[in-house]
Amino acid sequence: MDKTAGLSRRRLMRVSLIGGAGFTALAALAGCGGTQIVEKEVVKIVTKEVPVDRVVTQIVEKEKIVTQIVEKVVEKIVEVEKEKIVEKIVTVEAAQAKRAAVTLMFNTWYGTTEEYNAEVFDPFTKKFPHVTIDAAVTPWVQYWQKMQTQAVGGGLPDFFGMDIGYKWDWANKGLLMNMAPLIKRDLDESKYNTTSWATAKFPTDNSVDQYMMPQEVVTTLLYYNEELLDAAGVEHPTYDWSYKTLEEAAMKLIKRDGDKISQYGYYGSGTYHAIMDPMVKSNGGQVLSEDFKQCLLNKPKSVEMIQLVVDWIEKGVSPNPVEAAALAGGGSFFATKKVGMEITGSWNVDAFIKSTDLPFNVSMVPTGNVKRVVYGAPDSWSISSATPNFEDAWEMVMFGIGEERSYENFPLGRVPILKSIGEDPAFNKKGRVSGYKAMLESEPYMSGSDFGPSFSEWRNAWANNLQLAFLGEETSQAAADSATKAIQDILDKVIWPATAG
Repeated sequence: MDKTAGLSRRRLMRVSLIGGAGFTALAALAGCGGTQIVEKEVVKIVTKEVPVDRVVTQIVEKEKIVTQIVEKVVEKIVEVEKEKIVEKIVTVEAAQAKRAAVTLMFNTWYGTTEEYNAEVFDPFTKKFPHVTIDAAVTPWVQYWQKMQTQAVGGGLPDFFGMDIGYKWDWANKGLLMNMAPLIKRDLDESKYNTTSWATAKFPTDNSVDQYMMPQEVVTTLLYYNEELLDAAGVEHPTYDWSYKTLEEAAMKLIKRDGDKISQYGYYGSGTYHAIMDPMVKSNGGQVLSEDFKQCLLNKPKSVEMIQLVVDWIEKGVSPNPVEAAALAGGGSFFATKKVGMEITGSWNVDAFIKSTDLPFNVSMVPTGNVKRVVYGAPDSWSISSATPNFEDAWEMVMFGIGEERSYENFPLGRVPILKSIGEDPAFNKKGRVSGYKAMLESEPYMSGSDFGPSFSEWRNAWANNLQLAFLGEETSQAAADSATKAIQDILDKVIWPATAG
């Protein structure tokens, strides 16, 4: 491992040492400060004299007279009394050491500084007044350019937004702190939706080490235009829909204007990992092997689902990628009202409510031939492995997912990590569409895409090659073979951590 990886291990040792020292300090504090109540029992022996009347019968033989004489006899009765004495010992409260002032630097690409300050940073600094948070939000492209520059120069923020597609490479370079020991020390995992935490692991989803802390999870949903479905007499989607059911319903929604299709039944981009990966996995196929070292996209079960998308395009159920982009004009195809149904991200619930007059609702993504798989990936925070303030940064990260954070402005289209938020009826009503609960109920079926090494690079190879099948220029098998070879060439060049084999 490189020097940064070694630094990460040293910092983890520091976590353990600080954790132990903190425990000792608390124990000492409990011994010298506070109020103690001491209870004692004192036993006293009390003797009382109690007069008792006793009847004595005497018989006088001479006169045969029987008389009764009442004698007063004094008997001693011993009583045991217990007297409880409570002694209150009041001592002066031990003064806690004042924590040194700290400024934590934060940067991300999503949300606004106003939202972060209102929802989490201001409440946190009120509780921990020694901390000041300097927050910034930078657009996606500029954000990663800035972060790369800071990583090279050793000036990363203390904690920051981390995208699931970059996590593997950043962790492999030793730039991210391993949170697994801190999670074990400080968090009760039963309170959280942890399905998506697997995607935060490194080097594989089955690993122990975790380098991101999900703040919320985005997923995919089946959106449908209620007016278009009602006009065509198509029943609204339900949870028991399969991809076959979806196709049958979509066929009824097709409208033609001469030889051109003016309304499609369904759209879901075959080149987008959030759509295609779940389809492949729901059929029993795989994109990458579990260790992320081998591409399996050209295997039969995977190719079957690529061919299904091709079939939908050929039948007129769905536009091909070029047609969809042209019809959407750079925006959302579903928002054009030229398609009855679309599988896309849960974050669009917020966008569609705020910026369109779409008469839409949502349901769960259909099930495949083998199982239901729904895309799920977290919006996460990571901690720099180089920060000298990692305990304060970790405190901030925990606060961001904890019960003390206010979720009054929790963004629509996100699954809360904290279970109690998702179970709150008030939160479920925020979606303002009756099917909003489908987002929360998708959590057990969530599976991230294969977010392994060199994700951005090999995903470009994936899209460039599969698109040839969707445009009718290659067969599904030929496109999958080309994509598999290109992806494998990229994976073979990855330098894996020594501990991963």
